Amino acid sequence: RFSPSYEGVIPEKKIEINDDTLMDAEQIALGAFSPLEGFMNKMDFESVANNMRLANGLVWTLPIALQVDEETSNFLKGGEDVSLMYKNEVHAILHLDEIYRLNNKEEYSVKIFGTTDRTHPGVKKFLEGGDYFLGGKLTLLKRKSSEHKIHELTPIQTRKVFSERGWSKVLGFHTRNVIHRSHEFIQLEGMEKSLCDGLFVHPI
Repeated sequence: RFSPSYEGVIPEKKIEINDDTLMDAEQIALGAFSPLEGFMNKMDFESVANNMRLANGLVWTLPIALQVDEETSNFLKGGEDVSLMYKNEVHAILHLDEIYRLNNKEEYSVKIFGTTDRTHPGVKKFLEGGDYFLGGKLTLLKRKSSEHKIHELTPIQTRKVFSERGWSKVLGFHTRNVIHRSHEFIQLEGMEKSLCDGLFVHPI
């Protein structure tokens, strides 16, 4: 959940997180990773790695995990709250449910990414990250500042836009670069064949 006006006690125990972890925390709290409410516990992680499904059977292809080193794991315990720090500010609170370790990360790397080649950015991040994992729900207190924030829409905001426009069937297009003519063709064909009301462009 996203709670910018959180009035609870900020936990004294703190761990520093990087950009990727903060991004994951934001997507969890804002509902972009729904139905996830926090970083995955061991049961969900193993289910996703082995079956590409959450433990409840819902299709999910990549683990959303919080990795820490052994030293960090040693001063934490399940059932407590932990402040997640980014650049010396508390951005989120992890309601720590479980601390677990994966015995063979290379084996899991193959299951998740199909390789252990560290030139793959996902593999590199996973294998060089900590060997311990923290699972638990999240409360997001503050989002990362960005000059592009004005253009970002949360899932709730996108649904509101769709509703206001009367869109019941929407074509989504995920892109890493500026849309070109081939993209336009795919979009128009997709909208026509699927009888869509509108197009939602989702840039990386």
